[in-house]
Order: sequence, then C-alpha cells, then structure tokens
Amino acid sequence: MEEAVQREEYLKNCREIMLRELIFIDGVCKKENISYTLISGTLLGAVRYKGFIPWDDDADIAMTRGEFEKFRKAVPAYLGDEFVFGKNGRVNGITIKNLSEKYGEKYANVRTDIFVADNIPDNALRLRLHMLRLKFIHGMMKRKPDYKTYGLPGKILVFVTSTTGKLFKEETIFSMFEKASIAYNKRNTKFVSVKDGKYEHLHLKLETKFYLETFLFPFENTELFVSKHYHALLSALYGENYMTPPSKEKQVPGHG
Repeated sequence: MEEAVQREEYLKNCREIMLRELIFIDGVCKKENISYTLISGTLLGAVRYKGFIPWDDDADIAMTRGEFEKFRKAVPAYLGDEFVFGKNGRVNGITIKNLSEKYGEKYANVRTDIFVADNIPDNALRLRLHMLRLKFIHGMMKRKPDYKTYGLPGKILVFVTSTTGKLFKEETIFSMFEKASIAYNKRNTKFVSVKDGKYEHLHLKLETKFYLETFLFPFENTELFVSKHYHALLSALYGENYMTPPSKEKQVPGHG
C-alpha cells in the first residue's frame, strides 16, 4: 500500500511539473505564432483521457523544423528565472529550473521533449540511403549496448556502430545526427519524419500538415494544440486500437 501511495504521489508531482512546462511552451507559441502538436503518449493521453496518461511521467510535443527554429530563436526571451531550454542528448526540451532542488532528485529529468519533423526524400533509393545514414549515426550514440536484445546480424551492426562512436565526442555525434536529419529540408518533399524520437519511429512517414494543421483540445485544466489529423497520427504510432489501454501490468511509464 505504501509503495502504491508513493507511486501516485510521484506521478501527481510529475503531472504538475509537465503541465507547467506545456503551458509555458503553449504560451510562447501563441505569442510568436508557432505551430506545434502534442505527440506520442501526451497526444494519446489528450485523446483518451483529456489529459495525461495516468501512469505517464514525461511529456512530448512536435514541430516541423521551420516552426522549431522560430521557437529556438524566440524562447530565450521568455525563460526568465523559472525555465530552462536545452538538449538532453539529441532531443531539445523545456525543464523547470532547479527542479531537483524543488521536488527532489528523482524529478530532475521530468521534462517536456520537443521533437522535430524534417523532410525525407521521395525517391525510394535516396530514402533508404538517408535512413541507413541516420541509423548508423544512431548506433554511434550507443555507449553501452544491450547485445542480448539483438540477433547475430544486429549484434555485429551494433558492435561496429557503437565502436565507431567511441572515436567521437557525444556532442560531435549529436551534431552529425542533426546535420543528417536536415539534409533534405531545402527540397520540396511530400513527407517528413521525426528523426530525434524513438528509433522504431524513424521510418514513420507523415505529411507536413500533420504537424501544422492543429486545433485547441481539452487537456487537464486547460487547452493545448493537437493535430487535426490526430486519428491518423495515433493510428500510425500505436495502431488502430489506440483507445484501448494496455493491461494493468503494462501501465507503467513508457507504455500507452
């Protein structure tokens, strides 16, 4: 019972932190005319629960690269003494300043990640080569790979990429990844892909309008922007039955 109470208190505090971060981002975007949409589990929570997934402890939004660059330039003027904008690895995000001092060390990484959608090539061969390049650099980021999760070909590939990665500083690899991600942004292509999200979502091709055409949607005690195409977006991410919660044992952070 005590463990359950502690877990609920932890999740309650996470929701409070994440909501403050989301409201801050929403305020900046409204003032600067920047389009964003809730994404991943945060979008799923909005549609399924009109708020956070009860067992979730992170928040995610997404923007096209053009909108994100507007945000990156504008946000420093709004941060004040309360918020921090920066990278956690390859992913940008907003965090409350001195979070661990205010809530405790276990809350230090409760942040809202901002994922960026970049153009991908229309040509099938170029797309394949583009994804191979991204996957190789992605593999270079693995400092301590868990080889048990891979078959023999996967083990060999991860060994080669992670070993190559040890020759570079992490900051250099992240810079390489971003440079590869934006390679097609000056071309007029049909689809975009979020490169800095989950590895398994790398091949997810979506139209730009999924991130630009949005509307206000009830979320906790406020309203935040979600894609007008949220059904197609959630179906692509989680399958057609995304409204069905997982089994009780899977109702832990990281599972929708």
